[in-house]
Amino acid sequence: MCDEIKWVEYNGKKIMENDLSGLLPEKFINKMNKFENYITSQNDRQLLLLFDITNAHASPASILALKKNTVVTSPYIKKVAVVGVEGIQKILFKAVQKVAATCLEAFDSLEEAKKWLVE
Repeated sequence: MCDEIKWVEYNGKKIMENDLSGLLPEKFINKMNKFENYITSQNDRQLLLLFDITNAHASPASILALKKNTVVTSPYIKKVAVVGVEGIQKILFKAVQKVAATCLEAFDSLEEAKKWLVE
């Protein structure tokens, strides 16, 4: 399994966490590609995902990678919660929401995100 991904249990449900906090664009893209490969190898088509992008640095290339990842992984995902969307990331997040074929929301804290995911 990808070392960037971990499974946590919250209120009896499994959530896949992906920590992308503080990453520069090149490393962000690399981790998103690994994540895409891992997700598409899963049999589960109702995954609950949690991303922490606190202090991650965006670039045009990283946003394109995120949009591609969103499209490719959507059939496997039930809901996606993202923590750490700040500043210009809010505008970029809205662009990603438009291409997402899954329920995608931003939150201020991990706890809020987990509560929403298991609802």
